[in-house]
Amino acid sequence: MQMRQTAALLFLTMALGGQAFAFDEPKNSSVAVEAKPLGQNLQLAFKVSPRAGLHINLEGPWKLELKNAGGLAFAKTTLVRADMDEKLPGFVLTTTAKPAQVSGEVAYKLIAFVCTNDKTQCYRDVHTGKAPWKVAAK
Repeated sequence: MQMRQTAALLFLTMALGGQAFAFDEPKNSSVAVEAKPLGQNLQLAFKVSPRAGLHINLEGPWKLELKNAGGLAFAKTTLVRADMDEKLPGFVLTTTAKPAQVSGEVAYKLIAFVCTNDKTQCYRDVHTGKAPWKVAAK
C-alpha cells in the first residue's frame, strides 16, 4: 500500500512539472488561541479562521490534541468533532483545577477543514503550535 501511495505521489509530482507540494501545511486557515482566567480555572479557546474565499467545513473529522500542558489539568486532552464549538468555530477547554503555576504554554495540534463556497475543493489543515497562557498571581 505504501509503495502505491509513493508511486502515485511521484507520478503526480512529475505530472505537475516536478513541483512538490506539502499537503498538511496550514495555508487555508489560521488558528488564534485565547487564554483567559475563568474563576480559579483557565479557559483556552482555539478559534479557526478560513482564508478569504473559503468557509469552515463542519463535516470533516476535526481534532485537537494538547501536549505538554505543563501546570494545567484538563478533563481530556484530545477533543474531536463532537466536542467542537461550532459558533466559535473551534474548541474551548477549561482546566479542571486551578493552574499549578502562574504562566506557561500549551503545545497543540489542531486539524481543521475548510472548503470553497461551492464545495468543489476542500482542504485539511494541520496546525501545530504553542499557546502561551498567564493568570494573575495571588
